[in-house]
Parts: sequence; C-alpha cells; structure tokens
Amino acid sequence: MRTDGEIKLKPCPFCRGEAIREKWRLPLMCLDVPAWRVICTECQVQVYGMRKCDASRKWNRRATNAD
Repeated sequence: MRTDGEIKLKPCPFCRGEAIREKWRLPLMCLDVPAWRVICTECQVQVYGMRKCDASRKWNRRATNAD
C-alpha cells in the first residue's frame, strides 16, 4: 500500500488490489474541474474527491465504518 501523509490507502474492497492516488480533471457541467481520484491498479474501480484527503477517505470507507 502507498501512503500519503497520514492517510494510508486500504486495499481494494472488491479484488484486494493496490490503490493509487492521482490528480484528475473531473468533467463537471461542461468544465474540467481539478480533482483527485483513487483507483485500483487491478480492477480499475475508482472514487473521486475535490481534495486528495477527500478521495483517500472515500476510498478507505467501508460498510462496517459508514456514518
């Protein structure tokens, strides 16, 4: 697993593959908005966030710790 500051990415919840973060341009209402995504290197499932920490927290959230 790769780390970013204090947020360590969990393995993919579907295939247990490694996850990576990358800058991304999120298409939003005909604009490309700077954002971040976390993507599984194996099955390509992904989540997005406007900030790096948002995407990381979304990725690490599991049904057992949902709010």
